[in-house]
Amino acid sequence: ELMFRLLKAGAEVVPDPVPGARLRVSRNSISSTNLAENAKRFLQLRAQIMEYLEAHGMQTKNRTDWNGRICQTALEDLNRAMKDGQ
Repeated sequence: ELMFRLLKAGAEVVPDPVPGARLRVSRNSISSTNLAENAKRFLQLRAQIMEYLEAHGMQTKNRTDWNGRICQTALEDLNRAMKDGQ
């Protein structure tokens, strides 16, 4: 959400061409309370970012590809966490 707020405030967001962030959830973290809802909110935010970029003429193929990779990684991490019982 912070990146989106910065983008709307005029900051230039430069994506890393190789996403490396991984979801790490511990049993006691606030993020572990409802993984499905967290994933839903994350993906909704990604959709809002893409809509904003499109509406403001800032959308590029690279950004679309980058966003797709981030969403895919998030879904893989969520699936892994759910299999581990987190």
